[in-house]
Amino acid sequence: MNSKGLIITYAGGPTASPSDDAKTIDREGTFLDTLFAYWYTATKCDTADEAVKMLTKTEWIHTGNINVSDNKGNAYLIEQKDNAYVVRKAGDYGETDYLIAANHFRDELWMNDSYEAYPDSVPRANTLEKVMQDESGSVTPLTLANGLGSIRYYDEGKWSEENWDFGGFYQFHSPEGDDIEFKTIFRTIFDATDQEMYVLRGHDEKFRSDVPYGTANYYRLTLGKNMQATNKSAEVDARIAVRNAGAELYKKGSVDDESMEYYNKAAEAVHTGCNYTTMADCANAKGDKEQAAIMYGLATSQFANAQRYAQASYTTENVIIQ
Repeated sequence: MNSKGLIITYAGGPTASPSDDAKTIDREGTFLDTLFAYWYTATKCDTADEAVKMLTKTEWIHTGNINVSDNKGNAYLIEQKDNAYVVRKAGDYGETDYLIAANHFRDELWMNDSYEAYPDSVPRANTLEKVMQDESGSVTPLTLANGLGSIRYYDEGKWSEENWDFGGFYQFHSPEGDDIEFKTIFRTIFDATDQEMYVLRGHDEKFRSDVPYGTANYYRLTLGKNMQATNKSAEVDARIAVRNAGAELYKKGSVDDESMEYYNKAAEAVHTGCNYTTMADCANAKGDKEQAAIMYGLATSQFANAQRYAQASYTTENVIIQ
C-alpha cells in the first residue's frame, strides 16, 4: 500500500492454458521479479488504473492472481498466466461491490485446470465471500479478520465444521488452514481510506500456528509521510496497548504467570523499539539513509510485537482491530 491509497496483493496460481479471450502480449525486455514488480509499481502509480496498465506490460516469473485496488473505489483482478492475462472487475462473476482471489482462476477456460491443482482454493474463497455477504454490505476490518480466520469452510451451499482429513498435500480448505508444511506467516488487512494495515503474525488459532509466541491477534501500522512518522504511530499504539493491558490486569487483582510473561514481553518490546528508534534517528542525522531504514524497520517491528503481547496478556479478543 502506498501513500496514495493504492493496494497491490498477489496470490499464486497454477499452470493452466490461457482461454481464447485472454489477451496475449509481447512484453519485450520488461521482465521484473514478481515481488519487486509490485513494490516498483506502488512507487510509480497513484491509482488502480495506472497500476493495471503497468502490471499488464510486465513479464512475470509466476502465474497467479494480482488484486489491485485504490481508495477511490476502483478494484481489478489480473489473472496472469505466462504471457497472457485476463482483467476481472466486480460483477464479472456475480460479485457486487467486491473481488475475491485465492489460488484458482475464475476465467471459465482456466477454471478446471486450476481447480485440479488447488482443490482447496475454491472453498477458501467461498468462505470469505459468505462471511462478507452475511454482513449485508457492512464489512469492517473485523469482518475480514473473522472470515480469514475461519476454521470451518463454506462450499457447495453448506458449512463444514471439519478441515482435517482431506489427504494429499494441501489442507487449506478453510481460510485458516491446517497444512503440515505450509503455514501462515503474516496475514494483512489493508484500509486504504485511513492508510492503516492490520497484521496478524501466524494463525488466528494459535494452536495451528508454528510461529513462536504466536498471539492470535492483530497489530496496527499506520502509513505516515515517512519512516519516522510510521514508526512513531506504531510506538504510540504500542504504549496505549501496554497501558490498557496494565489497567485490565490491575483490575483482575490476581494475574497468572502466562499473562505476566506476555505483559513483560510487551513492555520490553516498547523499550527495545525506543532504543532502535534512537539508533535510527542518529543514522538519519548522519545522512546514512540505508542504516536509518534498517533501524526504523527494527523499531517498528518491536512496537508491533508490543501491541500483540499486550493484548494477549489479558484477552483472546482482537482488541486493536475493533
